[in-house]
Amino acid sequence: MHKSGPRQAIIQAIIKCCSSLEIQFCAVGVEKAEEWMWLESAGISQFQGHLFASPRHGGIPAIAWPEKKFDF
Repeated sequence: MHKSGPRQAIIQAIIKCCSSLEIQFCAVGVEKAEEWMWLESAGISQFQGHLFASPRHGGIPAIAWPEKKFDF
């Protein structure tokens, strides 16, 4: 992505659109330092991916949703 002109153009368009609409966004799937540096220089400040941390299986407890009660 950091070497691909078409991908960079798409990312820059998404950044511009989100910024103009005041939508917060996060770059997901960042795996290489070069990707991170390019994305940061493009104006992105939130990142997620293997470069920062590997996924943790079972690290977050299940959500305890309240039971739905139906009167039929």
